[in-house]
Amino acid sequence: LQQGVHYIVTYLDINDLVAYVEKCKLPYYTTQGDHKGVTVTQILPIPAAARRHLLKTINKIQNESLNDTDQEPIECKNSKIQSNSRNDINSVSPKYGRVMVSTSVFCYHKIHRKTNTPIETVPLHLPLIQLSTKAFWVDIPPWVQIQVTRTNLDFKGGVHGAAHALAAILPLRLCCDHHADLATECPNIKETVRRPSRLLVYEKHKGGLGVSMAGCLMMPQLLCLACDTIRACNCKERMGCPKCIQSPSCPEYNEVLDKKAALIILEQMIKIVTI
Repeated sequence: LQQGVHYIVTYLDINDLVAYVEKCKLPYYTTQGDHKGVTVTQILPIPAAARRHLLKTINKIQNESLNDTDQEPIECKNSKIQSNSRNDINSVSPKYGRVMVSTSVFCYHKIHRKTNTPIETVPLHLPLIQLSTKAFWVDIPPWVQIQVTRTNLDFKGGVHGAAHALAAILPLRLCCDHHADLATECPNIKETVRRPSRLLVYEKHKGGLGVSMAGCLMMPQLLCLACDTIRACNCKERMGCPKCIQSPSCPEYNEVLDKKAALIILEQMIKIVTI
């Protein structure tokens, strides 16, 4: 569908990445079936000089933002971001590095336009679409997952929602766009692939834009802001809403989300994440 006109692909040139199409009138539309995975290829160190400069800048921005508001978030109250501020045995540190984002398109579905019911699934055999970029992330300890599952909540949906909230918050502190520049790991409702338990935000441009290093150092503050955003939302839906954990750019249409689980994960990570 392009500007209200329906087209059908008649030939796909894999080598030149060109699709040839013709106008058509068909009773169905198509959606692709794919899987997107993020693989960490290299964990990068943050130079000491860059770390000191970024921490100084981040704390300055935080102080200015607090002075502009009448009430500051409870979790972030009177807290400056400092390196190695805690030596707790349970503490975890965010990481920053190079990642490979691989998209595998394995089929497409024909969906009836009037009833939205599936008509046919056509298998495809296409090469991987790969993007080498940069990301920042923090690993979630197993005991956090146990705590979420004990309350009969969806841990995978909680991780997905918390990552959405982190990506949505980042443009408030760094010069970037949530939809055009950032993305997260988004699970499919039917997938059986086991994903790492982590909150990861990657840059959608080849080689990265340069925000991941600062995002890594800002992780404690971002967790606080994301947690406050979810808690301030009054929606009662399990899957949240666009104001808290849903993202209009989610490639999986916000199907695997759990607002309460996301809040629990963020609250626990706030207590243990240190840079």
